[in-house]
Amino acid sequence: MFTLTVAEGTLMGLGILAALIVLVVGALRAFPRAQRIVPAIVRCPLFDRAVAADLEWDEWTVRFVDVARCSVLGACASVTCNRRCIAADAPAPVSRTV
Repeated sequence: MFTLTVAEGTLMGLGILAALIVLVVGALRAFPRAQRIVPAIVRCPLFDRAVAADLEWDEWTVRFVDVARCSVLGACASVTCNRRCIAADAPAPVSRTV
């Protein structure tokens, strides 16, 4: 019959937990988040009008996470606003097919 002391059981449990954590972290590193650029029309709260923008769509969280380009800021300009157009309380962006 196989028995474990409390210390051996604790160490075995911690070892299994450590192995699972290493596997999960390894899987997340090996398979990074899939993000793609989606052209969309958003309501800009700064200028209070509809603007064309290229948004980053995160496949894991199934939502827009960042603004890559905005027509108000120019085609090659970096986006320096606070990105309220994709915030949780903002209206949903309308995706365009290219």
